[in-house]
Amino acid sequence: MRKLLLLSFVLAGVAIFIALRNGRQVVRPDLEVGAVPAVSANSEDSFRVGALGWNRFRGPNGFGVLDDTNIPLQWSSTENLAWSAALPGIGASSPVLTETRVFVTACEFERQSNGELAWIKRFVCCFERESGTELWKKEIDGKLPEDPYRGMGLPEHGYATNTPVVDEKHVYAFLGKSGVYCFDMEGNEVWQRAVGQDSNPKGWGSCSSLILCGDSVIVNAAEESNTIFALDRITGETNWEVDSPSLNYAFSTPAVVTTADGNLELVFVLVGEIWGLNPETGKLLWYAETPMAGNVSPCLIVQDDLIYSFGGYRSVGSLCVQAGGRGNVTDSHVKWTSRLTSYISTPVLLNEKLYWVDSSAKFYTQDARTGEMISRGRMKVDLSGSQPIYASALAIGGKIVLQTRRAGVLVMEADDDLTVLHQNILDNSLSNATPAADDGQLFLRSDSHLYCVQAPKDES
Repeated sequence: MRKLLLLSFVLAGVAIFIALRNGRQVVRPDLEVGAVPAVSANSEDSFRVGALGWNRFRGPNGFGVLDDTNIPLQWSSTENLAWSAALPGIGASSPVLTETRVFVTACEFERQSNGELAWIKRFVCCFERESGTELWKKEIDGKLPEDPYRGMGLPEHGYATNTPVVDEKHVYAFLGKSGVYCFDMEGNEVWQRAVGQDSNPKGWGSCSSLILCGDSVIVNAAEESNTIFALDRITGETNWEVDSPSLNYAFSTPAVVTTADGNLELVFVLVGEIWGLNPETGKLLWYAETPMAGNVSPCLIVQDDLIYSFGGYRSVGSLCVQAGGRGNVTDSHVKWTSRLTSYISTPVLLNEKLYWVDSSAKFYTQDARTGEMISRGRMKVDLSGSQPIYASALAIGGKIVLQTRRAGVLVMEADDDLTVLHQNILDNSLSNATPAADDGQLFLRSDSHLYCVQAPKDES
């Protein structure tokens, strides 16, 4: 009997371990009960989802597509380069834009022989969009201890990975364990909020980017405190928060989706599930189970009321789910699942096809309607020193644009072979950031410089 009980305990422990490993034991937020007040997408002025253009990671709602044929797709240090500006430190965060300004974060630090940091400083920088002139720079002393600079995490992307977000009056920067900062357009600090100083067990560092939704700045502080915060834009006070141990290893940036009924939902992806939250309360509207185990890095892709999710370790799956359900929508709203996926880089959706290049320099195209693979193969360019690729794919003027780590920016035909049209190289320093694009300009950042690519202006 004792052996039987012991065996039962062992089997139960193995079952729990497998479930946890596969992301199935999920602690969810409180369910929204009763009638849910409509949060109308027609209230664009108050919710301002993507109203400023490329004001957040991957542009409006993180979609990463811009129909602008005035942006040059071939450049060099002597061709179609409007300006370059030196940065005060390294970083993988992307530039974000207003009509007249460019914002980006950076960091510098000193590490000890064991990888622990002796000190760290983070920077929020503002440049004039037309000339590249630095308008202001804010230096923030980082809080220690930080995640050590060792292993496969921080040496790959650093301590300035979270992309800021801007609205009409402010820039909001997520600086990991140093917290979230709000500055006005002249660089005056408006508020600062701590969001936790924890670490995931592997010490991979923080990377999720900020978004805006209604009167809130949405912070995925899964790394810092296993918490999602909605912070008031003006004061930094907490409008609502959701904490769950299941947010561990959820590195993705959230998104906003408009349902078929015209309402807004806030969507998060974590290991094993996707959550649809009420953006006014943070309560759970629906959830869907996913095949993504291990950790989730790619951002959600939203088109109309469809949500595409990728990730998991090792590259275990993707799926498409329709927003607007209630409760467990796995059986009712998941349109397809697939074993195809990208591990880190977010794919781009164009012409009902999903395109991406994975960590081993293989390209994939996937049918967005069915999830079926259309094609895959190995890139036909030299990507030595550029694997894995951390930047996400964009579509600009109908072409696929991808920043590699040390082999420049690839411009590819949106065909089944991702035919490389141009390979544009500006410097040899590490480049992990996804570009920003808007109104005839493309902005790139490496560990050393910020660049503006633009066709020469007609002087006549």
